[in-house]
Amino acid sequence: MKTLIKKWLIKSWLKKYEITNYTINDDYTIDVYGDVSLSDCDLTEFPSYIQFGTVKGDFYCGFNKLTSLRGCPKKVEGSFICAYNKLTTLEESPREIIGNFYCNNNKLTSLEGAPELVINFYCSYNNTKFTMSDVNKVCKVIDNIYV
Repeated sequence: MKTLIKKWLIKSWLKKYEITNYTINDDYTIDVYGDVSLSDCDLTEFPSYIQFGTVKGDFYCGFNKLTSLRGCPKKVEGSFICAYNKLTTLEESPREIIGNFYCNNNKLTSLEGAPELVINFYCSYNNTKFTMSDVNKVCKVIDNIYV
């Protein structure tokens, strides 16, 4: 019974935010085949039953009030945008991003937990003024770093 309730909660939440073309895995992670747009939804956190797995597209969760990235995908096959939130840490950010990473305009004091590899890394306008060296210590960046 708990399985049915959890799947119903997940499906209801995804429908509310117009997320389609997805699979709910046996471990209740959600894989999405396309972009996920959760920007400007007044989110402070993701519900405890929401955990994205792989998103085969861009993942937008910027312009909210997020204080944590718990629930965000583990892998994004596109860009990951969590800019303009209230994040103080990058813990729970995707491990793999095959695109750009935007964490600018938050309240970050550390880059620990950043993805391992990205194309471009944007981290300006945070509580801490990060340097290119700070970014290179936590992430391999293919193209450019914007501090």
